Amino acid sequence: MRQQISVILLVIGLTGASARAQTDPLISAQAADVLSNLIALTSQKAEARVAAMHQYLGQIGKEEAFSQAKAPPKEKGIFFNDLFKGAVIFVKNGGAKYANPALEQMNGGQLTNEFNELQMYNIQTFMHVVEQKQAVDAMQSFLKAGGNLEGYQKWAKEHSIAPQQPALATPQDAAARMDEMIRAAKSTAWAKAEARGTSQEEFEKEWKQRVERFRDSVARQVEGCNQLAKALSAPPPPGPPPLSPNGVVVNQRQVLPPGPVAPPVSSRYTPEYFQAKNKELWDRFDY
Repeated sequence: MRQQISVILLVIGLTGASARAQTDPLISAQAADVLSNLIALTSQKAEARVAAMHQYLGQIGKEEAFSQAKAPPKEKGIFFNDLFKGAVIFVKNGGAKYANPALEQMNGGQLTNEFNELQMYNIQTFMHVVEQKQAVDAMQSFLKAGGNLEGYQKWAKEHSIAPQQPALATPQDAAARMDEMIRAAKSTAWAKAEARGTSQEEFEKEWKQRVERFRDSVARQVEGCNQLAKALSAPPPPGPPPLSPNGVVVNQRQVLPPGPVAPPVSSRYTPEYFQAKNKELWDRFDY
């Protein structure tokens, strides 16, 4: 099993390296950074969701029955490399402002090292998120089959599993929200730093310096997670125009020559596909 995971990681790493070779090093590092923030935040939310569902199963006396129930079939999810491509597009379209500003001061070698470390974290954490999603799928299916899903959703809201953000009425509210966003950003930053072997002492020192230098950008990091999640739910930009059988670009005004014509290639990357996969990962762990 460990060997299989290593092979998967190697394949994903190679595809990421291929994408990196075709992209500016700064853009690649920024894309890996904003994606790591989203994956880290999602991982924390997913773990909380799984823990909450286990707690509810225990309260209604169904934990043992769930452990013995047959797991639902696993659905195919979105590939990591597709996520990274989406993050690159996001950065190119203005999302760079949500990345760590320190990346802009790094040289090529430093950017490469930063990218490699971030991507290894991204891949490992993304696989963990997928596992958590499968656990949520199994518990949700079990609760639904037993008529307890609505009960769980009500219980989760009553226990603030998915607290609503209050409206900002005063400058004090806005300042408190800023501090809350910085704490959330710190939580995701520590998750990444710990995975990369950084000590708590080193992290606290680096984080203090980052907040002092880039306070506004650190707070925007959480907003960046939300914006990237929305961007990943959109379809990819249109590709080059289709070609006719004789290699001529086809548009609405041209008429194809007579004879058998191959049907257009159907892409699985439809708006519905991305929206569904986005909901499966980024929007489903709040309650």
